[in-house]
Amino acid sequence: MLREKSRTNHYIAAVIGIAVLVFLDQLTKCLAIDRLKGQSPFIIIKEVFQLEYLENRGAAFGLFQNQKIFFFLSVIVICAVVLWFYRKVPMEKRFLPLRLCAVFIVAGAFGNCIDRIRLNYVVDFFYFKLIDFPIFNMADIYVTVSAVALILLVFIYYKEEDLERIFSPLRIRMGNVLTDIFPRNWRIVPDPISRKLIKENHVTCEPEACKSQLQACFR
Repeated sequence: MLREKSRTNHYIAAVIGIAVLVFLDQLTKCLAIDRLKGQSPFIIIKEVFQLEYLENRGAAFGLFQNQKIFFFLSVIVICAVVLWFYRKVPMEKRFLPLRLCAVFIVAGAFGNCIDRIRLNYVVDFFYFKLIDFPIFNMADIYVTVSAVALILLVFIYYKEEDLERIFSPLRIRMGNVLTDIFPRNWRIVPDPISRKLIKENHVTCEPEACKSQLQACFR
């Protein structure tokens, strides 16, 4: 009961975090419309960085101009994958960076999606003139920085056993499905982690058979 309550509190905190981030994104865009639209760029560092109003009818950084269907499908897919990932991440302090990345990515997707629905374009205003980088906004920063951080965390910070705690339950379920299609030639490889996950997830097959399915599917 306490564990479920703690998980619920984490979900509530994530929703609040997403709402706050989306609010900040929309606030900066409203300020950009009010202060920058129809005006000359506001120079912060001459020939390096400035605020310049742009109505972006594409995706992040101006890509895929006027591709509405692609944009909406991308948002749906990204949010679905990230939300699934968030549910699988253990609710422990060690995995907090992963959950934060998920929150920022969803907030960024929602922030630009609101613009798309409300205005039929996305408001961009940050411009690195020095490198002529595409004009972007807060939501783009959320998504890009979080995606990079997520890659670094997965490939550098977290150990293999940490990632097993997230992805092994999925592997077991897929193994149970695939065994109906490929019932033969499974290899049995001892795996204490899989044995524990089999027990925790109430898999009905024999432990050795389930482990062999898992190993055969993902080797």
